[in-house]
This record gives sequence, structure tokens and C-alpha cells, in this order.
Amino acid sequence: ENPIKYVEIPQTTLKGKIWTGELICKDKFGHDIWYKSIIFPKKDINGVIVGYGAKRQDITDRKIAELQSITDGLTNLYNKRFFKQIFSSERNRAKKNKKNLVLLMLDIDNFKKYNDMYGHFEGDKALKKVASIIRSNAERANDFGFRLGGEEFAIITSNLFTDKIMKYSQKIRESIFNQKIIHKDNLDIGFLSVSIGVFNLEIKDSYCCDEIYKFVDIALYKAKNLGRNKVVIYD
Repeated sequence: ENPIKYVEIPQTTLKGKIWTGELICKDKFGHDIWYKSIIFPKKDINGVIVGYGAKRQDITDRKIAELQSITDGLTNLYNKRFFKQIFSSERNRAKKNKKNLVLLMLDIDNFKKYNDMYGHFEGDKALKKVASIIRSNAERANDFGFRLGGEEFAIITSNLFTDKIMKYSQKIRESIFNQKIIHKDNLDIGFLSVSIGVFNLEIKDSYCCDEIYKFVDIALYKAKNLGRNKVVIYD
């Protein structure tokens, strides 16, 4: 939950205004409960605030349904449908705020061969491990991790200085490789690995989403051709 929201509540109600929004809390079992909430000031006959009241409606079922519609069922990362929506909005937000936008496309190397050799159960376990690493490297407020389908993943991040982009991408690649998941059919690498294509949309750039996607796909293809387990930034 965004902590900024909890700053907005007193800022609004202390001015004598009504705050409305959605809040999340935990029940006694540690499960998330969502409420549509209205918080309002109570005033005396002179208009002086003497207290506050609140009304709330449990909207947990609706929120769960919303999350399921944008989330990949296996990895709990965002899905391809939500990627298209977020990619467009983050592209526009970066342009408005004069920040760069970075798109990473990750593809597990020789994953079909991994499934053929070790079975789909082990394949799903490997996908979950890769997703876990993506999630742990996409924790900032404007970071998003996605499973686009099959063995393909993506990360959208922003406000990352150019000299940090390769370091960030290599950290993800190395973290996955360092899991040491045996993959004998991954050529001479011997372990599960990923190839990563990256595109940095700089402040001066005006490329549309389709062009950015094309550029990062070219970088990913080049990473594969260089022998896999590589990071390539499009230039």
C-alpha cells in the first residue's frame, strides 16, 4: 500500500474536508482486507472540528478479482494484458516528468529443452524462481515485473541513470544464473540462464511504445546470438 495515501488522509481531514479512497489492512490471520473508506470531520455548531468519523465497505472480493485479471497465475507477476496498459502509462508519465524509462526483456535460454528434459513440474519451479528474482529487483514505487507468457519476462523501471542500467541488468542475470539450476541441454553453460535485451528511453527521445518494443526485441535477439546468458543494451 502506498504510504503517501496515509499522508493524504490527515492533510485532507484537518482542512475540514472529506477523504474517500481504498485502504488495505490485515485480518487476525494475516490476510489482506480491502475497504472502500470515507473519513470525515465532525464539527460543532460553530464549525470547529471536534472529532472524526468513518464509514467503510469491504471490497476484498472485488479487489481480488481485479488482481487476478492482471496477474499471471503461476508466478504472481503482472501479466501481458497489464503490461500493455502499464507500458503505455509509464511511457507517458516519464515524458511528462522528464525522466528516462528503461524496459528489460528477459528470456530463459533453451527453456523448451529444459521442459523436455526435466518435465513441466520442474519447468514451473524454474519459472517461479526467475519470477522471484525479478520481483526482488523491481521493488521501487515505479518498478513493474511481468511474465509475458511462456519463458518471457519483462521489467519496466525509470529514473535509472545510464551508467547504472547495465549494472542493474547484469545483477538480475547473475542472480538467476547463480541459482545453479542444472540445465545440461543449455549448450556449454550447464545451468539455467537468461538473455536480456534492454532499451533506455532517454528524456530527449520520442519513440512510441511499438518502436521501443521493437528495439528491445532486437537487443534480446542479439544477446541470444552472442551465446546466451548475456545482457545487450540497444544503441
